[in-house]
Amino acid sequence: MKTVVFASALALGAIVLGVIALVIFAPRTITIVSISRVKAPQNLVRDNIRFLNRYATWSPFVETDPQQSTASKALMVKST
Repeated sequence: MKTVVFASALALGAIVLGVIALVIFAPRTITIVSISRVKAPQNLVRDNIRFLNRYATWSPFVETDPQQSTASKALMVKST
């Protein structure tokens, strides 16, 4: 019985130490980069992204999930 309790405590301690090590040594930020080429005029692409109320006209996800909400509080995103 004592052996089982000791083994369980040892396993739990190893898990706790593993989680602590993961927290300490894991990267603080994760960067995801995605590049896509769009064959369309630049001004058309920019306007479709800037005016979020046009999302439903160009998003492929609206077709796959028609129940989703496409409402937007922001009407325009400032371009830089």
